Amino acid sequence: MTRSAPLILRADADLQFGAGHLVRVMALGAAWRARGGRVLFLGSVASPAVEQQIRETGAEFVPIGRRHPHPDDLAITFRYIAQMRAEAGPSGTVWTAVAGRHFDADFQTAIRAAGSRLLVADDLAEAEHYNADLVLNQRPGFDERQYSGCVGRDTTLLLGARYALLHPTFIRYRPLRAEVPEVARRVLIAFGGADPMDLSSKALAAVERLPIAGLRARVLVEASNPHTGSLRARARHSGGQIELIDHATNGAGEMAWADVAIAAADGACWELACTQTPALVTATAPGQIPIARSMAQAGAMLDLGPARLLTTSRMAAALKNLCRDAEARARQIEAARNLVDGAGAARVVAVMRALDGELATEDIVLRPLEPTDCWPLWRTKPDLSLHTTAHSTDPIPPDEHRRWFGEKLLTDSARIWVLALHGLILGVIRYDRVDDATAEISFHVVRSCRRRGLGTRLITETRNWAREALGVERLRAVVRVGNEASARAFLKTGFQEAGRRTVRGRECLTFERSALPEAPIALPALRLFEPAPALGSLEADARRLG
Repeated sequence: MTRSAPLILRADADLQFGAGHLVRVMALGAAWRARGGRVLFLGSVASPAVEQQIRETGAEFVPIGRRHPHPDDLAITFRYIAQMRAEAGPSGTVWTAVAGRHFDADFQTAIRAAGSRLLVADDLAEAEHYNADLVLNQRPGFDERQYSGCVGRDTTLLLGARYALLHPTFIRYRPLRAEVPEVARRVLIAFGGADPMDLSSKALAAVERLPIAGLRARVLVEASNPHTGSLRARARHSGGQIELIDHATNGAGEMAWADVAIAAADGACWELACTQTPALVTATAPGQIPIARSMAQAGAMLDLGPARLLTTSRMAAALKNLCRDAEARARQIEAARNLVDGAGAARVVAVMRALDGELATEDIVLRPLEPTDCWPLWRTKPDLSLHTTAHSTDPIPPDEHRRWFGEKLLTDSARIWVLALHGLILGVIRYDRVDDATAEISFHVVRSCRRRGLGTRLITETRNWAREALGVERLRAVVRVGNEASARAFLKTGFQEAGRRTVRGRECLTFERSALPEAPIALPALRLFEPAPALGSLEADARRLG
């Protein structure tokens, strides 16, 4: 990425929208700047302190007075997209990232029509349609079926907590959760924003009921919280047991300090998971209910249910049990450690740049096809079918693809491998045994990543595996006449032209070579067969920012 590569962030923060969307896109902006990119923040924020916080990240800030659906919102956004496109030049790309339920399909369509790529940070998959290059949903347990019918084939879905957008300081605190005390005595209370139900006071009442010696509590409060006065008075009369943290500048450090936390089921869930802080969470709004449930299902937190139904007695009982149950806290810590590693924003940026053709080779993984690849694979080839061979151009209906995919996973006569970058499939290769001695090859590299040698890598790295798995002696490729890139890849990897044939009315070249093992072509190594990408360069980026 050149230093001028631009990213426009669009999110709002006030009593109506809260600050969660803003915090997420700010984390994305920090990761973008770590790769040398320029960041512009467009937003409606209620506090000058928040504006200053945005500027302190190095982003430029432009206020939005009237939000979408008011036409002023799109007019201002269009102006800056046009400005950045002019600065980027004819070969440059502009990205826009939006977070907020009010940025509907009309807004998204307009942004893409203005010439910007678009990332939509989503929570619930509740919109009728998403028109974006990337849709990001960082909830655990989400899969593509929940977006069925509301995204197009040109939309890539980034789903799951591995893409959680967190401030880079959080990664510094991941290694600190080394010991689990027999009894938890440090409690963090984090209900953020205005806390309209005054859940902080309810949590303090629960803390005061606990018969645990030496128990201490810290309460995170924001300037918009109307209950700060009463909370402060409670702290003054607590004999040092309660401490208020106004507008915490190091939320990651406060979470790492705590043995347990009581929090809203908002963005704090991913932050607590990253710091491996055992937690009780409650949904303070309907949109948080599925977040609390998914975190509990992942084993990282305990869901107390909707806040409107939560009593002080219920909160106190749950807190008492968690404080005294070291094994339960250890299980939460382990689940959280496996769920969120703090490098999600860097992963998302790597995918965004890959769509523009900029690849970090060390983050590319070559692995066998997996059950979760069904729909990502279908989206990878909107204009080229893997269901026959690489010379077919007929689009494949979803139901037919699903049947085909299931058959290929189970058959002994075919093998498929994919090149993936943090969940984005960059390339795919398939071997089909057509007789006792021969396997035919089909491969495809996504358009934005061509001319990078990935086709050559796919063939070179997998052909010996295919020979062993399928028990063949010869490999054959059928390439449509005019597909010079594929022909060159096969010639470069030891295939020889063996003749011509007509397939589906198209003239094709055939290439063949022996499948017998030989020393591989010397290429920079790809990481192979890893179940999930290691932090690698992502962790380095995040640590530099932190």
